[in-house]
Amino acid sequence: MDKERLNHVISRVIHYGVDIEQIANKAERLQAELEGYKNRQDYGDYNFNIKIQKIDIPGWVKEILNENKIEDEIDGMASGTIRSLISRLLKQFKWVKKAWQDGQKWDWLAIQEEETLFESMISAQLIGDVGEMQRYIREMESTLRDLAKIEKIIDRTIQDFIQFVESDNFWEGTA
Repeated sequence: MDKERLNHVISRVIHYGVDIEQIANKAERLQAELEGYKNRQDYGDYNFNIKIQKIDIPGWVKEILNENKIEDEIDGMASGTIRSLISRLLKQFKWVKKAWQDGQKWDWLAIQEEETLFESMISAQLIGDVGEMQRYIREMESTLRDLAKIEKIIDRTIQDFIQFVESDNFWEGTA
């Protein structure tokens, strides 16, 4: 870094009254929290496990319908539920660019963000722009809050799906 750039960085630090190292440490801590939502590195910026472990089909349904028909009914309902969930996430969280179901068994929900926060943060850190670094920290904190909300929405959606598919109401029209 040349002397002029260094003086600029120092003046920004004095102006904002903060320590760049403190900001960088906070950014690294937040990034580590964000990494917790990156369970799969091959797709999306953030990933949520949406695998359903067990559904208790009513006994009378098992007597009337064969296993393939039961699976088809559940798969159809699951597809619609996932489409609705993705639509809701895209509407509710403006930073979500794209969301899709993924994985060998379609048991992950992947989310791609509009702009990758960490790359922007690194750029701001490299040029020593304290104001930009603080802005990205606020964005990371906001994204973490949103990811926690998304996790709750997904959990609730899965619970509601299981409860409905286990109910007689779901199966009455198919049997």
